[in-house]
Amino acid sequence: MQRPKLKIVKSDFDKILEYLTFGVLVFMFAYIYNSNNQLPEIIPIHFDSTGKPDGFGSRSMIWLAPAIGFVLCIGIYILNYFPHKFNYLVKITGENAYHQYNLAQSMLRKLNLSLALTFLIISYVTIKSALNKSESMEIIYIVYIMLGIFGIIFHYLYQSSKK
Repeated sequence: MQRPKLKIVKSDFDKILEYLTFGVLVFMFAYIYNSNNQLPEIIPIHFDSTGKPDGFGSRSMIWLAPAIGFVLCIGIYILNYFPHKFNYLVKITGENAYHQYNLAQSMLRKLNLSLALTFLIISYVTIKSALNKSESMEIIYIVYIMLGIFGIIFHYLYQSSKK
């Protein structure tokens, strides 16, 4: 059976999430652009499990994480227009399709904002470490990233499985 293709109307909150996501991406690129000339030729590009830099590369590598984040966020933004293609915990019917699609799209918008913030944090920590203003990635950043992403996913799973 084919799933219904529905046009889900974005709420004001959904629009705010999308604007915030793209705002964070723009801010991240502007921040990196403004910091780029201050960076040394060799910068940290990887951090170990304790947050200490353990991989180094050229200054131009500072653009890699934001580029990956940008591509991911644009991909999720586009994917959000095809909720009938997603995998769901429950069988999609004509009666529950709108609700399930709306929940899934909302989760993706929240995840998208969380990913944009994650890549902003990675860029911030990399620049801070490169400028010797910090020797490691602070644990609070790692906790935020994990709680943010997994919290959104678990909240969605709980909401979508409710009757």
